Amino acid sequence: MKTLTLCLTAAFLAAAPVVRAEESAKASPAPAPSAKAEGGDKPAGDPAADALKKRFAEVRKQVSEDPAIKAALDAARTASVEANGKLHAKMLEIDPSLAPLVEREKARAAGRAEGGGGRREPRQGADNPPAATPPSH
Repeated sequence: MKTLTLCLTAAFLAAAPVVRAEESAKASPAPAPSAKAEGGDKPAGDPAADALKKRFAEVRKQVSEDPAIKAALDAARTASVEANGKLHAKMLEIDPSLAPLVEREKARAAGRAEGGGGRREPRQGADNPPAATPPSH
């Protein structure tokens, strides 16, 4: 009898979160349509949030011109470059077959260091097939 009680209690406790999640999904309102869904390039944004983002960028630019901040950021970049160099060297020591991937990562980092922006290429997967490579001449 004790075993039956424990099994029923465990089954009830295991099913409780599922029931709550379903109720929560039913209760939550549908998201508002965005400008992107209506054919625009960007989703419609909240003007207050957009203004705050703009102000954030302005203040960040202003602060990044401070000599102490510049020195700290330069030190952080230097440390990051050194750490990545050591990381890549150790990775190649463990598995030399990773050389093409390590070189690609180094090239991306060099592009970012030269002002190529901080954007990374999206990861490849089932939802994101590899981009077509243009033929070299």
